[in-house]
Amino acid sequence: MSQYEPLGPDDVGTRVSVRRRLTEPSDGPSHSDVLGILEAVSETALVVRTRHDALVTVARAEVTASRRVIDTGVVRPPRTAEGWTDLELEQIAWTGWPGLEQERLGDWVLRAAGGFTGRANSALPIGNSGVSDDDAIEHVAAFYQARGLRPRFQVPTPLAATLDAQLEQLGWTLSNPVAVMVADVERVLTSTPTASHLPPVQVESVPDAAWLEAYHYRGDALPEQALAVLTAGVGAAFASVRDSHGQVLAIARVAVSRGWAGVTAVEVAEPARRRGLGAHVMRELVGWAGRRGARHAYLQVAEENQPALNLYGRMGFVPHHGYHYRLAPR
Repeated sequence: MSQYEPLGPDDVGTRVSVRRRLTEPSDGPSHSDVLGILEAVSETALVVRTRHDALVTVARAEVTASRRVIDTGVVRPPRTAEGWTDLELEQIAWTGWPGLEQERLGDWVLRAAGGFTGRANSALPIGNSGVSDDDAIEHVAAFYQARGLRPRFQVPTPLAATLDAQLEQLGWTLSNPVAVMVADVERVLTSTPTASHLPPVQVESVPDAAWLEAYHYRGDALPEQALAVLTAGVGAAFASVRDSHGQVLAIARVAVSRGWAGVTAVEVAEPARRRGLGAHVMRELVGWAGRRGARHAYLQVAEENQPALNLYGRMGFVPHHGYHYRLAPR
């Protein structure tokens, strides 16, 4: 590969060198080099993991040269899905399903979206809030009360176990335990047979009216802001399986960020269930994300949803960590 040939999806997982132009060189150098494993690519950026496990995002507009690096020594293989920390994965998942309104409190993220979905209307306490826990809890409560929403935390465990214990003492109610499951894209594809007898999976950047009609969040009709929430995630795309008459049989959503594919909103129409459509739409969507730089995939599924847990386990997903919500006393 010549040094000016753009790096693409086929280069993900290889060791690369990227030279970038510094936007504000001042009196220092005008360029810098990033060396490491290429984790993800997009039309606008490259993501490189350095030998210190730092992820560096380089805008393509800043790239002046790039190439694969041929190593003669031993190269540490890229991390598997299980090798990522809870903190890293929660940061990635947050970008895949953000709120329509977001406020930072130190490293914490406060999200609001008119009450549609717990993830988009809860505080994510990862990292340091920059204030005492008492002040942080009070700030979170005021944020949601000002918007007419019941204050809510999304508490990753065991990452935020100390805060969780404090919220419990204050009477915040535990709600909806969720399992976060992960898998390498390759493992999903090899664990899940291709269903060539089923209709093909269509993937679009924006869901159409039929896709939205097929999605029932917690069994309810979608509110007005649902489309904005669904499309707000980084790298969001929408898959569907349709019969010969255009009727939607199954749907799923993915958000691709930092080499990860976050699969959400998996639903099969009731008359079409027990035909393998759930695994079919998920496999093809994960493969689609893999061709766009994703090397790993994650899911967030309610712990009480045993059929879904069984399906995802057969597809190669394994438990990574969990989270639940804490709701303020009324």
